[in-house]
Amino acid sequence: MKRLQRNTVKDFSSVEFTFDEQDPAALAWLVAKKREQFKRTNRHDVLGSEWAQKYIDALRHMPGERFGSRVLTMRIDGRLAAVELNLISDRVMHGWMISYEDDFSRYSPGYQLWQQALRLMTEHGITEYDSGPSMEYYKKYFANYALPQASGVLRTDRSSLLPVRLAATGWRAAEDIMPARASGLMSKMRRRADQIATSEID
Repeated sequence: MKRLQRNTVKDFSSVEFTFDEQDPAALAWLVAKKREQFKRTNRHDVLGSEWAQKYIDALRHMPGERFGSRVLTMRIDGRLAAVELNLISDRVMHGWMISYEDDFSRYSPGYQLWQQALRLMTEHGITEYDSGPSMEYYKKYFANYALPQASGVLRTDRSSLLPVRLAATGWRAAEDIMPARASGLMSKMRRRADQIATSEID
């Protein structure tokens, strides 16, 4: 990280980090980058629906101090190099969406922004950064502990005998008994279908 930071400072005139970016163009840049990534990787565009855009806007303007969001930015020579949208709950910050400008990829601006976030958050009363459940290799270099996690389904009514519910229950049961490779593929397919069903509400 120090080498990356030294090279960035050496090669450019200015490097600026902002913990609570107020320019709405930064968040719009992040959303556009994520949508480009979904298209490039053939993932469903969960940010493309109107309700998702309104949801992000509502989070950005959430009143009160106990819950909200922060947009963190890194600018190199005045250009956005990386942007991260984080959720804040009391003293915990959860990294939600991050993207970086490909032109600066050799300087790993996403990692640099992440490291600066860890340094700057304590100045804003935040004591814990929740990096989420996935096990990307880089997290072990930043984390100082891990918590066990479980997942499940919470039903909102008693209509558990509907055909779609029975099929979903059978699918999840099959995931548990199939060999690891097949189980992993089934789980991935289910999560993809869940993403589509969640984002395409009409």
